[in-house]
Amino acid sequence: MENLFLMLLRFAALVPAIMIHEIAHGAAALWCGDTTARDAGRLSFNPLRHVDPFMSVILPAILVLTGSNVVFGAAKPVPISIYRCRDPKKAYWITAIAGPASNLLQAIAGALLFHLLARVLPADARLSWYVLYFLLSYVITNIVLMVFNLVPIPPLDGSRVVTVLLPRDLAWRYAQLERWGMFIVFALLFWVPAFNELIGRATVWVCRSVGLADWLWLLLWGR
Repeated sequence: MENLFLMLLRFAALVPAIMIHEIAHGAAALWCGDTTARDAGRLSFNPLRHVDPFMSVILPAILVLTGSNVVFGAAKPVPISIYRCRDPKKAYWITAIAGPASNLLQAIAGALLFHLLARVLPADARLSWYVLYFLLSYVITNIVLMVFNLVPIPPLDGSRVVTVLLPRDLAWRYAQLERWGMFIVFALLFWVPAFNELIGRATVWVCRSVGLADWLWLLLWGR
């Protein structure tokens, strides 16, 4: 029963991480002049508006049930009409980077709260450890989402920045990878151990930067 509860805590930590990620894309687009996401009601903090059946439910559930140390997923992409922005080229990379930036800010805020509560909560209370477990899961999830989305493979956010930096002809050819992009990403995830190791090393490095590397053992609680 406790293992199930811990799984639910990890899944709960994912919800605000992916939701705010997508809201950040839409908010950045609105700041650049595009109201598409706002008009579609996608700047809402209602999680149901952002649910994608596979990426928000099925994939995280598979990771949780298979005992993965890290749970990640994605919300339904926010609609953006880049040519409605005042400066489409500038908006292209701003709206892209807004998602990972929101995960970084969430991770920092979560880490600060974690350190505060780790000092003030009674160490012998089980509820204290549940709270810390949730916060650590929330921070790690945000870090993984940030690192993963910065991978420069279309349609991940990092590819948008690369597209802006490339010459026009090369950028167009690079963007054509998007139709196969998610297949490439999942192939790397499941069949290329070096890719997972790279994501893992980057995640641990960020964890160390926010002072949580020594707490990663807590994710093994209940196993």
